[in-house]
Amino acid sequence: MQLDQPPLTRRELRAREQAAAGRHRARRRSAVPGSPWPALRAALRGPAAALAPDAWAGTLRGVVARPGAVMLLSAAFLAGAVTQVNVEQTARDDRQAAAVAAQEAAEQAAAEHLRRVGAAESARLTEQAVAYAARERDDALAQAQAALAAAGAVVVVATPVVAPEEVGPLDAAAAQLAELVAAAPSASQVIAPPPRTDSMLRTDTEPAAAPAPEAAPEAAPEAAGTSGTAADRAAAATATLVAAERATDDGARSSTTPRGATPSVVTSAAQALDLTVTAQVRAAAVELVALAESLRVTAESTIAANAAAEAAAQAQAQAQAELARRVDAVRDAPNGAIPASALCGVDFAPRVQLRCDAAAALEQLNVAFRAHFGRDLGVSSSYRDLASQAAVRQARGSLAAAAGTSNHGLGLAVDLEGFGSLGQFDRPTYRWMRENAGAYGWHHPSYMQPGGAGPAEPWHWEYDTED
Repeated sequence: MQLDQPPLTRRELRAREQAAAGRHRARRRSAVPGSPWPALRAALRGPAAALAPDAWAGTLRGVVARPGAVMLLSAAFLAGAVTQVNVEQTARDDRQAAAVAAQEAAEQAAAEHLRRVGAAESARLTEQAVAYAARERDDALAQAQAALAAAGAVVVVATPVVAPEEVGPLDAAAAQLAELVAAAPSASQVIAPPPRTDSMLRTDTEPAAAPAPEAAPEAAPEAAGTSGTAADRAAAATATLVAAERATDDGARSSTTPRGATPSVVTSAAQALDLTVTAQVRAAAVELVALAESLRVTAESTIAANAAAEAAAQAQAQAQAELARRVDAVRDAPNGAIPASALCGVDFAPRVQLRCDAAAALEQLNVAFRAHFGRDLGVSSSYRDLASQAAVRQARGSLAAAAGTSNHGLGLAVDLEGFGSLGQFDRPTYRWMRENAGAYGWHHPSYMQPGGAGPAEPWHWEYDTED
């Protein structure tokens, strides 16, 4: 008995039963009186060597010669052929059914293998996604804290020197960022990856999974977490999810080769990489830093302008104090004996020396004169000491005041060129001066004007003196 012979199928058993039934019917037909079958069966079952050709021929002739023998013989052969065909067809059907069952079993094993590989890949990618989300959160919170600290420092500096409406936007942005930081998920709220089980891992008896073509996204979260800008990290995270979805779609289309993560990895990665709050914190931190920088520049500019204005005011105050000191020194000095250090000159006429307030007023008067006539005032004489005044007195006689009595000796009088001769008051320069010089503190003495006691000198002009 062969132990390794496979068991018979139902179709084979049915075929054998039908063959046995056929033989039984044949035996029954051979039992009919006058039937040729017993003789033919005896001839066929006898020893071949004992049955001579003549005996064969005689037996067949005897069988054929009987009525209906040919028809019965043909039917017997046809029944045997049909039975043989049915047996062969049943065997082919059984073999095909066994092959289909074997293919289904192989497909189920491959599907189970894909499920396990996909589950392991899902767990791995989810772990990377969670780690990346945690790093992004910590980095965003650190960036936000630095922005809040910088903004606070700027507010301290800017508040005393900048208008409240300029500090308001920075305060509002800082409050918004603080709310986002408070709403950011803590480390314990970050989605934890599912634990790996043995069903997720490939056993030694399972075939090794073919490598997935999308190998680059595996390193994307790691690389994004260690270098690059926030935009680069966000782009890398998006690329990871897109690659996972593409791999899932490819895996669904293929039943033999795993292309990547199962749908669970897309869900887990999408949840772990839900960086909406983190992105809002980053954007608010960047906006706050920009506002703080703008306010810092404004505050520094204001501080610098205030310092410049204060310095200018101090310089002006010092100049005013110096001017007052020098004016007082001139007032205290005798006529014609004023120290040179107490007098001031003018830019448009280097040799002019006057009391400092008179010199400043003459500078302003000359600006207006030049705007009207296109040239500067010509000054022929200003301060005269005693000796100079005595020389003029000697040269001009009664037309000049005695030494020690002239306003030239006080640094308050000038003689101007181009204003006409004695008693001539029709020059355009004289008429313009009569109309405009008073606005700058300069005047032509009334006793020198037409009809005055004289002398009628149109060129003589004085500052801060009585008519």
